[in-house]
Amino acid sequence: MTTYLEAYDLVAGVVRSAWTTAGTVTEELPLQWDGVRGETPGESPIGSGDSGAFGRFTLRTSSRGLEAQGGERIRRFGTIANLAVQVFAPWGDGGDLARRMAEVVLGALDGYVGSSSGVWFDEVVPLELGRLGDHYQINVAAVVRYQTRRAI
Repeated sequence: MTTYLEAYDLVAGVVRSAWTTAGTVTEELPLQWDGVRGETPGESPIGSGDSGAFGRFTLRTSSRGLEAQGGERIRRFGTIANLAVQVFAPWGDGGDLARRMAEVVLGALDGYVGSSSGVWFDEVVPLELGRLGDHYQINVAAVVRYQTRRAI
């Protein structure tokens, strides 16, 4: 079981850790967070360097419902959230850099074993959107599931 804040931090940490891992194509590329400057789709954020490539992390809760009422005055809620890690690479290389960037995120989500945290990723998929302005875009989408407990 986990809280909303713990789940967000865990998901963000999994993506951040993979994105900045030494030896990956993304290790020195900026990763934008929802609600910061540079949120116009296709707009290179400040500090995106010569490559113009970058990523953007967004996590949105889509549903939360009561799953069980315990005899100890505890309620258990199941939460589902949608994760999108957008990857943008400069247009013109046939999408190769964007695919390699997306592979970093796919590997982190597919390889995550979070049974002790109560957070898991489902339906992880790369969505190739193609050209957007001067960039080629691929979104790595996933369904994030976790449970919380509340005393009543």
